[in-house]
Amino acid sequence: MKVAVYTISKNEAKQVASYMESCRDADLVVIADTGSTDGTPHLLRQAGAVVHDIAVTPWRFDLARTTSLCLLPADVDVCIKLDLDERLQPGWRAELEKAWIPGTTRLRYWYTWNWKAPGVPDILFRSDLIHARAGYQWRYPTHEILQPSIFESIVNCELAIHQFPEDKPRPNDLPLLELAAREHRVPRTLFYLGREYSFREEWASCQKVLEDYLALPGARWTPERSHAMRLIGFCHKHQGDRAGATAWFLRCCAEDPWQRENWLELAQMYYEEKDWFGGYHACERALAIRCLLYTSDAADDLLCV
Repeated sequence: MKVAVYTISKNEAKQVASYMESCRDADLVVIADTGSTDGTPHLLRQAGAVVHDIAVTPWRFDLARTTSLCLLPADVDVCIKLDLDERLQPGWRAELEKAWIPGTTRLRYWYTWNWKAPGVPDILFRSDLIHARAGYQWRYPTHEILQPSIFESIVNCELAIHQFPEDKPRPNDLPLLELAAREHRVPRTLFYLGREYSFREEWASCQKVLEDYLALPGARWTPERSHAMRLIGFCHKHQGDRAGATAWFLRCCAEDPWQRENWLELAQMYYEEKDWFGGYHACERALAIRCLLYTSDAADDLLCV
């Protein structure tokens, strides 16, 4: 079995040594560098990676990632998308070979997204960016997804990948998010666009986009729907419609009563309105939740704390 790690890179020299150490059991590491000026390609080549210099203009993540995937040799059996701030955990190769039975096209593995403290995971969920060489490409200009063009056979495994993101300024993704929503009017693109408007406190735009999102027939993923409802509540609140805000916070709690944040926002609203009984009830509901739900897709994972 030939296993290749691939990704894109730009100015991530500080990550190279530990990244390549985590990949040492891979047969091949292929990186598409998109314009580093800090010596990242040189360090990667010194450590044994195959590095291709590419240019994507105008910039979009899906084209860059699909290019990096296409640069893998045709005889690769298993592809692992691993960004420079991610680390394969010890024993990963044995877990992969045990799980990748004949006919498998994709693996679901454990992914630690961030940390409460060193060595203490915060958000942990199942991800699925280990896949067969043929039948996949990346889609959407940002918040890109791995899109299959084949019938998939997905297998769960105990392989683990940890993310250790650098502290960088938040990128300006708005132009790419607006482009994604124009090209693909689907729940994912509208949700992320609406959320971006909320970060920017563009409340009217946020409300319109997220209401459009909720109206889509494909918007069926409960945690995401309730998040959209919660953000619409913020829109009403910041635009002076407190009754409308309360109604949306109630709606998001009804949509997904297992999300603690929904009850906390409702409790905060009741507190501000001096509705002490309502606030007490919402706080009780929040405190009663012992399993935190966080998922990378509609296959739910429960974390009990």
